[in-house]
Parts: sequence; structure tokens; C-alpha cells
Amino acid sequence: MGTKQPHAPTVTRALDTYWNLAKYRTFGKGEDQKRRWENPCKKALRNFVSVVGDKPLSEIVR
Repeated sequence: MGTKQPHAPTVTRALDTYWNLAKYRTFGKGEDQKRRWENPCKKALRNFVSVVGDKPLSEIVR
């Protein structure tokens, strides 16, 4: 009864949340423009996860 802590979002789930919050940035863009806007973020996330792992955001420190 309220003792279980909610799961902290992982890095990949945070990116999914970001896409939902940043929809206004892709408003009016074509599919190719949207793809080119998203790809650098996706690549950076893949590189980060391959090195560090898909950790919860609360466990990431400098």
C-alpha cells in the first residue's frame, strides 16, 4: 500500500517521452525532414546505451 517505488524512466523511455513533448518541433515537416531531425538523437542514444547500458535516469552521473 504505497510502499513500492515507481520505476524510474530509462534512457530509451526518456527519448520516447521527449518525442511526445517535442511534437511542435516537427509540425509541418515532411517525413524526410522529420527523419533527418530525429536521426542524430537516435544515433547518440544508441551510442550511449551501447557504452553505458539502458540505465534509469536517476543512476546517470557525471
